[in-house]
Amino acid sequence: MQFIGRWISYLTDCEYPPPHELVGELDPQIRASIVEYLRSGHQLHLFRGYSTCLFSCGHEEVHAMCTDGTWVWPLDYAHYVEVHGVLVPPDFCNSVLNSSILQEFDVNWQSQEHDLTFWREWCEQNADRSFRSRLSTALVDAKRRLSELVLQKTDELERECGLSSATCHWSGCTQQALLGKALCARCILKGNESAFGSHLLDVRTALND
Repeated sequence: MQFIGRWISYLTDCEYPPPHELVGELDPQIRASIVEYLRSGHQLHLFRGYSTCLFSCGHEEVHAMCTDGTWVWPLDYAHYVEVHGVLVPPDFCNSVLNSSILQEFDVNWQSQEHDLTFWREWCEQNADRSFRSRLSTALVDAKRRLSELVLQKTDELERECGLSSATCHWSGCTQQALLGKALCARCILKGNESAFGSHLLDVRTALND
């Protein structure tokens, strides 16, 4: 079965696109038919937890996979198509318009493999990569700002606590430990992300600036 609707799963994922890159115009009646079809699919797999909308609109949906016996898609694909104007491949669109009644559920579908080749190729040909370009720029900026923050916090801790003559006990570290501590300032910060508080960069904010 052909899998559609697979999105980027981590910030540096290059295999699948964010849905932002597949937004486009579509006849409202056709879009409505597609949304109805996507929501009418047979539930193939149900997972724990919820899927959160990648557009950060706050929408959450049960994490599940649906099928019509030919295509497989995540349940929240309907949300992306209806609310955010995301497109579907023309081949799937034609299937929707030419088959108003879904096949009866076949338990054997659950053991069939999901082929992502078609989806990857269609996305490669149709995705607008400008969002990933902005994401890459935001990540570089985030790393730079985080490095600056680590240096600032390290300097503050060293001035506040002082340095001992002992070497930091963190494996592989050769820095001086803080006075009365087993670790250096940088290694203490490694194990205490809360030390950065609200200064940690939210990449989504950078993308919306």
